[in-house]
Amino acid sequence: MNYREINWPRLKDRYSRWWKGELETPIFYISVWPGPAAGVEPRPKDPAAVKRWFMDPETRMRREIAIAKHSCYFADGFPSVDIGRINIGQASFYGCPTHFAHETIWVDPILAEWDGWEGKIRFDEGNELWRLTLAQGRKAVELAEGDVCITMLGGFEGPLDNLSAVRGVENALLDVVENPDEVLALERRFLDDFKRYYFSLYEILRGNPRGVCLWSRALMTDGPAHCMQSDFSCMVSPEICRRLGLWYLREQARMFAGTIYHLDGSNALHHLPMLLEMEELDCVQFIYQIPAGKRLIESVDVFRRILDSGKRAEVFAWDIDDVIPALRQLPPKGLKMNIYPPDPQAAEALVREIRDLGYPVD
Repeated sequence: MNYREINWPRLKDRYSRWWKGELETPIFYISVWPGPAAGVEPRPKDPAAVKRWFMDPETRMRREIAIAKHSCYFADGFPSVDIGRINIGQASFYGCPTHFAHETIWVDPILAEWDGWEGKIRFDEGNELWRLTLAQGRKAVELAEGDVCITMLGGFEGPLDNLSAVRGVENALLDVVENPDEVLALERRFLDDFKRYYFSLYEILRGNPRGVCLWSRALMTDGPAHCMQSDFSCMVSPEICRRLGLWYLREQARMFAGTIYHLDGSNALHHLPMLLEMEELDCVQFIYQIPAGKRLIESVDVFRRILDSGKRAEVFAWDIDDVIPALRQLPPKGLKMNIYPPDPQAAEALVREIRDLGYPVD
């Protein structure tokens, strides 16, 4: 399906009912990468050119528009200009030294000692990466021309992730045990700044005629939404996460009309009970492939547990051979599957199989 053929009113109705837990059938976000036909500039090999490829608004957004308009979409798929394809996180905007790698951005810690942290961890309106991020948002709205959706930045990091970034992982692991009061005070600063970061960008994007979505292509329909996370939680106990992170997630969730939690890897599964207890949380997205390399079909029990709790579940089906077996085992209500077939022919065949199961995909 070409991006001009998409039934946007139907999409918005289905995504709205999915967010509310009212949709009885799964959401199937299906798209096929355009390949060489889009004429997309590949990631440069020269390190000096990587930053421009990532962050220059004109370069980046014209590339994203080409991807969006040359991809093929099926079922509940739709085109979007992706501002969040790389890891630009909140710590980047505090002046942490940044390194543009081939596929992402890394930051170095800036808080060696706790003394005087209040003056060191401050939002900098003039930070280059922040100014470029806002410029990307304005360029995305300009180039979208009412034809495509626009993503919000992914993550911005969540509880304890920014601590790890500004303090370094080893110091942060000691801090959650030895300096919990300082950690809580710093996390309060991070949460207050997160609100500033998110809504500054959202104000730029919200007027886009086709709307705004999360990086996982969950279309926002009833107001701003966010995909929360805490990758650092993989390294701490449920007790520490409840004491130092749960309040953060609850306050963060109350800012939004819809929330998803990005549960990244099987070594974070010990936090699932806490997440399922959160009334403020709408959906859990479990990334099952990291670090164990499992296939979707091996993690069906986790997604069933999420759906049985009354929350929505967001699933990435990288191997399309897993889709039909998983659908046969999972409750349909609340399920969202992101599926990326290798070519349009494979996508069409999969749509026929999904239709044979009785699900509407037209």
